[in-house]
Amino acid sequence: MVIKIKTAKVNLIFSALITLCFQADLMSDEELAKLIPDSKTKPIESLEDFKNPLKGVSFNLDKKFDKSNKQLAILDLNNELILQPGEYIQIKGIDNRSLLFDGSFLVKFSTFPNLQSFAFANELEFVSNLSDINIGVFKVKNISELQLKINALMVDDNVKSIHLNTIDPNLQPE
Repeated sequence: MVIKIKTAKVNLIFSALITLCFQADLMSDEELAKLIPDSKTKPIESLEDFKNPLKGVSFNLDKKFDKSNKQLAILDLNNELILQPGEYIQIKGIDNRSLLFDGSFLVKFSTFPNLQSFAFANELEFVSNLSDINIGVFKVKNISELQLKINALMVDDNVKSIHLNTIDPNLQPE
């Protein structure tokens, strides 16, 4: 008799769990999202978020590094910071990870322009052409002018997004 009651309780609990699982499966994504109290993803407020890659980024302009994150030199800024090929500065993004940055950034276009002309008109160095995906890679000659150049590109209607071209020194090729 005692065994039958315990078995009945287990069967009842199991049936209740199965019913709850099916009910949760039938709920829409919106209903399930309401049940989650704290969502870690925040909605994109505007297209401006795609055009301002410097938002929440801090720059360490005191030292130069190589691609393997070894310090090359301590910098003494004279209103100019020009990086040679293979030289990087450290930046920290909104996720607080240290990344390496050489002054280059990716620009996604609505209508793909002549990239050489675009670079010349905006006083940038043309680095690479990713025409299959409407992206051009450009580099500022002087890192201290980066904010001015990004601001100028943000008002261009043909520019859909801008992203800094960074290297994560913690990721190693396999």
